[in-house]
Amino acid sequence: MGDGADSSIKLHIRRFSRRHPWIILSVRSFMISPPPSAAHMGSSPAADLKIRLRPNAFAIRRSFLFAIACAGLAMLSMRLRFLHKKTAQDRAAYETLADRNWELKGAQNAPAACSNRKAT
Repeated sequence: MGDGADSSIKLHIRRFSRRHPWIILSVRSFMISPPPSAAHMGSSPAADLKIRLRPNAFAIRRSFLFAIACAGLAMLSMRLRFLHKKTAQDRAAYETLADRNWELKGAQNAPAACSNRKAT
């Protein structure tokens, strides 16, 4: 059982994957594809030459994914800040409307109470 933070993160990821299936598909296929060194392991001397020409391909790929993840977290943080501000504004508007509604209900009931007092 996870706590609320874990389940909310999973919920956000699940919702994002439903809204953007092509992004999720490309990220998964990029992560699952083997590094270039594993694809040509021991096949030929030409493959060894390719490996020597691009020794950091695996690290470059992982750092690119890390940069994408950081950008995603930054966008999520900005969105949460915006939603928090909007929620606070909505709460203030709700309080104002609730007070106005309570006053209007009181004003509607006041004439009925006055007429009852005069009758008795």
